[in-house]
Formats: sequence, C-alpha cells, structure tokens
Amino acid sequence: QYIENHNCADLIILDDAFQHRQVARDLNLLLLDAQHPFGNNLLLPAGILREKHLSAARADLVCLTGVGNDTVLPLLDKPIILVRDALAEYTVSLQGESQSLSDFVGKKVIAFAGIARPERFFSALRRSGVQPLAELVLGDHVNYDETLIRQINAAAADAEILLTTEKDAVKLLAEDFNLPCYSVGLDVHVEKGQALFDRLDLLLKKDVVMPLSAELMEILACPKCKDPVTLQQAEDIETIVCTKCRLSYPVRDGIPVMLIDEAVIL
Repeated sequence: QYIENHNCADLIILDDAFQHRQVARDLNLLLLDAQHPFGNNLLLPAGILREKHLSAARADLVCLTGVGNDTVLPLLDKPIILVRDALAEYTVSLQGESQSLSDFVGKKVIAFAGIARPERFFSALRRSGVQPLAELVLGDHVNYDETLIRQINAAAADAEILLTTEKDAVKLLAEDFNLPCYSVGLDVHVEKGQALFDRLDLLLKKDVVMPLSAELMEILACPKCKDPVTLQQAEDIETIVCTKCRLSYPVRDGIPVMLIDEAVIL
C-alpha cells in the first residue's frame, strides 16, 4: 500500500511468496534445494514440501540453490537456473568492522548458526581453511534470549573469535558476547541464468509493448482441453479465451500466461 501511495518502486521482489496466491506477479520463481529438490516428496509436517509436487507447474523459472558438482536436475519441464554460493571473502563484526575471512585461519573459532541448513555454513568455513573448535547448531529462526547467549559465551570460553551467519547477526549485539563476533555473508553466482535475465529485461522495458502476432495465436492452445484459443480485447486489456472451457487467460507484457491456475472462469 505504501508503494502504491508513493509510487516509489519500479520492481518488487517478494520472498516466500510462491504460495501467496492473492498477490499478482509477473514472474514466478520457484527455488529448490539442489541436493534435495523435493525432500521425501511428503508435505509438512511429514516432509519439507509446502504444497504438492505438481504445484511446480505455476513456476515460470526454477532456481536450483546450493548447486554442487553432483547436482542432478529435477524432472521439470521448466527453464532451470543454477545458483552456486560461496562464503564472502570478508566478514563484518557486530560493530560494523570488516576483516578478511582468511585472517581467522589458525584461530580458535566457535561457529554458530540458526538457519535451515547450518551444516552448509560449517562445511563452507572448513573449506575456506577455518577450523572451528566447536559448531553450535541452533534452530532455524532461533530466538537469542539471555539463556542462549550465556550458553554461547560458555561454549566459547577457550576461543578467540565467534563466527555466525548474516541471518543470525541481525539479531545480535556486540555487547552480548565476551569475544568479538563476526558474520560471514554469501556471494551468489548465477549460472545458465540467461532465461532469468531475458525475462527481467522484458519486464523492465515498460515502454515496449509486444503485440501478439497472428503466427503466435495459431500455435497457442488451451492447456486444459488443447483446443485453439482466441485473442479478445476490452478496454485495452487483452486476454486469451478458450470458448470450450470458458476460461480466460491473462496477457502480461504481451506474453500469454497459459496456466490453468492463472485462468479466470467466464
């Protein structure tokens, strides 16, 4: 509402909005863990899925995160983008001071993390040459209350440095700890990302309108019944209509969105 009232944004990026069906979107990105894309294929709480596997059909693009050399692409009929991440070369203290991560090689370090996959953080530290004396695994979205702070300080009694993630650092203060505490960020590298960049370029070219060609209309078909569709226009709004199914598919930035979930019943 603030953005609408002040007209202060050209692009809005929402995190964790794939299930927020009430929000209209121009580009729907589905992020999957490259090592375990669909977990055990069960929904919460028995598994990690928030909705059924078939819901991936709503995605325009799929981003595989945490990509490694052993990544196996999931069987999805979607453009797939590979996202590798690595620890940043520099850390930031809770007081805002920067220091090279390599400076902590050979130091007595205690590492702690309250994120979904803390083992990735710890293994990345070890690959960088930092060998923690202890690795404290905390719950995702952990609450750093006084009791937990005391436990971390007690575990670090023989250490020189505390290392944590950026996600954890925003909840902490320098005065919470008896030792200097630094956070380590992630550098993200997008591979095979041309599909993403092409879509973003198209969306951001506001003054460019792509007319739907007759050739395109000839090859379009309703995803539900596979029958031909027609282009209809009312008050400068274009839609793709299937008269058999009585469904209307939206056209966004000149691109037909031929997804049953996006269709409106006539």
